[in-house]
Amino acid sequence: MTKKELWKKLDENEWTNILCNAPKLIKHYNTEKITGKNWAKILTYQPQFSKYCNWNKLNGNDWAWLLKEQPQFSKYCIWKELNRYNWTFLIQSKPQFSKFCNWKKLDGGEWGTFLQSKPQFSKFCNWKKLDAIDWTFLLIKQPQLSKHCDWNKLCGRHWEKLLLHQPQFSKFCPWKKLNKQNWIYLLINQPKLIKFCNYEKFNNKNWTSILQYQPKLIKYLKD
Repeated sequence: MTKKELWKKLDENEWTNILCNAPKLIKHYNTEKITGKNWAKILTYQPQFSKYCNWNKLNGNDWAWLLKEQPQFSKYCIWKELNRYNWTFLIQSKPQFSKFCNWKKLDGGEWGTFLQSKPQFSKFCNWKKLDAIDWTFLLIKQPQLSKHCDWNKLCGRHWEKLLLHQPQFSKFCPWKKLNKQNWIYLLINQPKLIKFCNYEKFNNKNWTSILQYQPKLIKYLKD
């Protein structure tokens, strides 16, 4: 088999892997065949090939991956191609691109996760988009954002999870939302919260579950 015959038999993905490691071979390949996804991969390793790239082939995912590794190509980026997943992925590592972000694209789930590590962007957040789960995990990591929280969204299981890590929010908790199982788990881990608990409703099984981990709470059990 000749070299020319070999070049013709290689598919695009094989060529992509070759060009990432053997850039001199680019003269043997028609770069018009390269997809946006493979351009992102090639330019990550061989940025000098940007002169051959048809930037219109790159979608939002391609741009996010490429700019994470080679931010100098942002001048070619078609920002409207990026969706909410692309934006949160990119800004996590390259916050300088936040000035191009259409924050309206982010839903509550993205905001909840994103702000856990990047609370400085909270000024752009539409807080109404966050649901109970989003708020629970966000406030565990970033309790200073509690001033924006709609506490009415949280139910018993969310309060249980939140107070386990951030008991200072007990002042906002409507305790009637917690059932016995919520309380048992919470008292095992945060026994000081028993002052808010209607523990007289506990049966023997409930107390047994609690006292094996928090024996000091036996003083609240009737004789």
